[in-house]
Amino acid sequence: MLRTIDAQTGALLWERPVPERWGHVSVVRAHPVVVFTAGADEGAPRRLVVVGGGERERAIELPRWAEEFGGDVAVVGDLLAVECVGPPTPYGEEDTGSTLNAFDVTTGVLRWTWSSTYGATLSPLAHRGHLVVLNGYGDRATVLDPADGRVVAERVLPGHSYRARLAAVGDCVAVVCTAERSVHRLHVFRWK
Repeated sequence: MLRTIDAQTGALLWERPVPERWGHVSVVRAHPVVVFTAGADEGAPRRLVVVGGGERERAIELPRWAEEFGGDVAVVGDLLAVECVGPPTPYGEEDTGSTLNAFDVTTGVLRWTWSSTYGATLSPLAHRGHLVVLNGYGDRATVLDPADGRVVAERVLPGHSYRARLAAVGDCVAVVCTAERSVHRLHVFRWK
């Protein structure tokens, strides 16, 4: 069962059964509700499903070449951006082949893709009407126009944050390192 609950009151907003065809289900975003589904059968398509109250849903099929998706999705207006990770190289470089894919939330159609020239894209984040992604393995922030994926700005971030994630509030952007080694764990920058 998929349930949405009011965070202030705890009241049930809506619920609906999870269709068996979805197989394994993980909630990846709360507003709008986005779930990742991996069908029960070997080779079944993997999808992101944007779910509304009642029976409304929009399935977005992830590219077949993507061995996994980054786990974070960002929504700006009617655009959903997700990192898709390709197969590893023969040398085991985990992030080779990462591409940011932007889909229309209403139709599920792929609008544009973007690949970093500085290493893997990580943690797409919606902030102030733009998409912000980390690349260069966390030492560069790139701001993208959600309409067409065009680079609006880039900034080098001091410090190294391998396997980094982004968070933002107001005019602050935080880069959090999730690697299992001793590196600086948190850097906070002013949005300019």
